Amino acid sequence: MKRNILLFTLGAFCLSGCAAYRPELFLLKEPIALLIPSLLLEVDRESLIDAYPARMGIKAKFTEGGLEKVETSITSYRYEDSKDFIERELNQNVFEPSTINGKVYGTAVCRIIKQKTRVNYGWFIASTLTLYTINSLGFPIGSQTSTIEVELEILDWSANSIGKYSAMGKGTAYSALYWGYNMGGAARVFDNGDITRAANLRALSDALKDIENQIQGDAKKITNKLLEVSDLQK
Repeated sequence: MKRNILLFTLGAFCLSGCAAYRPELFLLKEPIALLIPSLLLEVDRESLIDAYPARMGIKAKFTEGGLEKVETSITSYRYEDSKDFIERELNQNVFEPSTINGKVYGTAVCRIIKQKTRVNYGWFIASTLTLYTINSLGFPIGSQTSTIEVELEILDWSANSIGKYSAMGKGTAYSALYWGYNMGGAARVFDNGDITRAANLRALSDALKDIENQIQGDAKKITNKLLEVSDLQK
């Protein structure tokens, strides 16, 4: 019996997940209807470090005595993922490109207020109790869910706050036979695990979508205030 369970487990592990981790899949497809004037985007570094602490790793270092292994701090994968994603999403779908007239009208500061990722163990329990037979029908083997709170503040060139927008986002990524991400890493939050990184970007995309909808409603007001200050500086 134990041997059969082991074989089922190994088989499920080998067959699980065929989805590749591709950050561009989480970008929103359409820009807001009225893009606001070009802004200098700053992704707050301290808030990213708090949300995604650096991990410790080993790097090789050449010394007079030869090759030495040194413990060093390595930037979190999700830190880099989130920073790149925010920059691509906002510059592509919210702000006018600065190449239109070569001008930038203010600053946008994006912060991660809080972030949490958890493993949903119910899928593992149900799969194990049925010896993974239900997974052959597409039932997930595991999943992870991320929740995130994002804030975006828009300031004109005089550093006056024009608007501050915040939203909560939630995203879940799955591991399953034939679809979803690989089972490796699904039972624990690994910073470099595809399922962990995908859940994080799904949540981030969800929060940014809400913020973009809020900005859409204020687009004319934001534009007028940015242009007003720009005209005064001429």
